[in-house]
Amino acid sequence: MNNGSDQPVYNVVVCIPSPDADLLPGEEPLLLHAVGLVPPGERREEEIGEIGQFRPQFAVLLEVYFTDAQQIQWYRDTQGKLHRDRSAPA
Repeated sequence: MNNGSDQPVYNVVVCIPSPDADLLPGEEPLLLHAVGLVPPGERREEEIGEIGQFRPQFAVLLEVYFTDAQQIQWYRDTQGKLHRDRSAPA
């Protein structure tokens, strides 16, 4: 997680999908990994361990949800595109 802004981001959650299928509407991710606060300009790397049947030679596409300093919710999709106002996972 890299916060390239000059403001902190809050409530950062990484969604790690099922290793066997793309997420379909209503399908839950395999794991929600709470990162919490990421200060401005800081890069955070988190160890998630061995989850499911991921093969280490293949990249796992993740979604990242967070709230900015103005309390606006955002998410970055599996393609790296940033979107506004999608509800964060529970």
